[in-house]
Amino acid sequence: LLWDNTHNLWFVYYLMMFVLSAWLLITLAKFLPVRFVQKTINTILAKPVHSLTMILLVSIIWAILGWQNDSGRISADLSFVPSPLVYSYFGLAFLIGWLLYYRIDDINPLISLAWLYIIFALVFFLIALVGFVFQGEVENTQQLLFHGLLSFFTGLSITMFVLGLVGIFSRYFDNFNPWIRYFSDSAYWVFILHSVAMVIIALAIHSWMVPAEIKFLVVCTGTLIICLLSYHYCVRNTRIGQLLNGRRYSNSPWALNK
Repeated sequence: LLWDNTHNLWFVYYLMMFVLSAWLLITLAKFLPVRFVQKTINTILAKPVHSLTMILLVSIIWAILGWQNDSGRISADLSFVPSPLVYSYFGLAFLIGWLLYYRIDDINPLISLAWLYIIFALVFFLIALVGFVFQGEVENTQQLLFHGLLSFFTGLSITMFVLGLVGIFSRYFDNFNPWIRYFSDSAYWVFILHSVAMVIIALAIHSWMVPAEIKFLVVCTGTLIICLLSYHYCVRNTRIGQLLNGRRYSNSPWALNK
């Protein structure tokens, strides 16, 4: 239990490090030659996010990074010094989000193929699961083969899940709704804070002599309440909210504009 709680706290630490790194990169980019920056951006934006080239490239990078771990993917590290593997693995997801932001037209093809991406993602996930089950120990003569299978199809499934879920949400949540917009804006803060709130509540009720299902509901409900209240009163209409969402918003969801 202690290891899992520490793991969650370090995950928050790495997320904050990502935010700091992004800010530093943006700041440093101002001192680089404009032509160099523009050429780099144009090179990255040359291919659509959903193109076969980009899908294979991203999946292979995730597979190579994930190869370093028995699970075929990289999780948060307990070291105080940020791990290049963790930075690269999760940083790639941030890069995809950045690409979709600057290539907003790429979302339209994702909408029409969203469920197909999800189906492929599930199939690739099952193949990766087979690799995980049969990879065995290092002494296993087929360990290399099954670990490679696990790593590659894990990378493919993650890529497909990302594209599919973006397409699904763009399709079914396209019309403006102030409450959906409110909770969407809160998602970044909830993502950052939820592990800390969850650990605090879990430790507080650890000695309760009640069924695990009740503890689970208490942790989930308490975490949601803490995250939303802290967002509403401490983040949304503050500088933190401006940093996370681009600008400050009214605390009244029904007063929101597009």
